[in-house]
Amino acid sequence: MNSLRNDQEIIVGLNGELQELREEAWYIADMLVPDEDPEAPTPLLERLKAIPNKVKSLMKETAASGAKSVLALVRLHWPALNLKLVGTGMGCTQDKFDDLIKEVAPVADKVAAALTCEKKTMNCRICIEQSRIESLLWPGARMFT
Repeated sequence: MNSLRNDQEIIVGLNGELQELREEAWYIADMLVPDEDPEAPTPLLERLKAIPNKVKSLMKETAASGAKSVLALVRLHWPALNLKLVGTGMGCTQDKFDDLIKEVAPVADKVAAALTCEKKTMNCRICIEQSRIESLLWPGARMFT
C-alpha cells in the first residue's frame, strides 16, 4: 500500500512538471513561431520543430543588420574606401583573419554597445533598425508608444 501511495505521489509530481513544460513550450512557440490562423491552430510540436529555422533566420538578419551598421560607419570615416572588396572574401589565411578578429574585438564591442540603444525614439536610426528586428522576433509588439 505504501508503494502505491509513493507511485501516486511520483505521478502527481511528474504531471505537474509536464504541465509546466507545456506552458513554457507554448510560451516559446508563441514568441518565436506565432500561430497564423487561430481558426486552424498549428499543433505545438510542429511549431516547436520550426523554431530552429526561425532562430537561424533571425540570427542571419541580426548579423546582416550589424554588418550594415559597421560598414556604414566605415564608409562614414573612409568614404573613398572600396567596400566591394569586402564582399569578395577574406583574402588572407584563417589564422591571419582570426588575429584581425582579436585585434578589432574591443572596437566591435563598443560598436555593439552603441547599437544597443536605449533611447527608443522614432528619430534614432539605431532604434528604428532595432525595432524592425524586434518586430521580427515578437510580431505584434510595439516598441514606440
